[in-house]
Amino acid sequence: MAPTPQQKGNTLENAVRGIENLLLSLSPSLQRETDKIESKKIVSVRDVRHEIDVFISVDLGSAYKSVFIFECKNWKDPVGKNEVIIFSEKIDVCQAQWGCIVAKTFTSDAENQAKKDARIKLFHATEHDVSLPAPFEFFIRLPRFTKVAIGLKPRVSINTSFASVKFDDARVLLMGLSLNMRELFELLGKPICTEDLLFSMNDAVPEGMYSRTVRHERAFKPAELYVNEQDIAVAVFDIEYEVLVKRRAIISHFEVETRGRFLEFEPMQVGEDFIGWQVATVRLPDR
Repeated sequence: MAPTPQQKGNTLENAVRGIENLLLSLSPSLQRETDKIESKKIVSVRDVRHEIDVFISVDLGSAYKSVFIFECKNWKDPVGKNEVIIFSEKIDVCQAQWGCIVAKTFTSDAENQAKKDARIKLFHATEHDVSLPAPFEFFIRLPRFTKVAIGLKPRVSINTSFASVKFDDARVLLMGLSLNMRELFELLGKPICTEDLLFSMNDAVPEGMYSRTVRHERAFKPAELYVNEQDIAVAVFDIEYEVLVKRRAIISHFEVETRGRFLEFEPMQVGEDFIGWQVATVRLPDR
């Protein structure tokens, strides 16, 4: 079923928002908790409502705030001068420093109208055919732990053999922080699997389920780790896990001139143990 005009508009808005969000995050001077990117923001002035596709507010401190707005027109036909005139009014009501209209094409009248307002920028967007070969493939790798064993060597004697403990019964104190064994595994065991996964499956592999086994030995300083009131010198993690590899198809692919490229992948839902994923990636042009 063909997408509705609203759905087509949303895909371009998502692309613009994703690109601008990355550009904002890459600027050290703009990385503030008060900086915001909002979609479909309603601004009302004298009881007149204006919808802004992408609204960016940047808090510069000292009571100064900058606003930038984007209008996204994912139209088959060129954007005309009337849309530029209306957008100029939106810049006024938002008190924006500048605004951008992003569209596939513009009429010559629209381009000339934009030149009359220095605050307006026109950006051309290219929508790539998602059925064509992508610039790269994207795979999601989801690990699931099937067996976890943690061997512990107390500091009492170097000859003391390793002993396993029950996850649910052990009392753990890590650098003064009270935990249980499951929480200890979350902190120390899972990163081991993440590193193993990145190293062993860095290249693309066929879809399917893969089994992995990893062993990691970690030494602790005196009084750094206690388990059941015993000072632990060494912990050995033996972990078995499965990795589900799923290829994701591209459902949206836009390139906005001078700003960047945005690719959105199909969401996924795998079994009862995995939640839904929605993934997108942004690539900036060479500067």
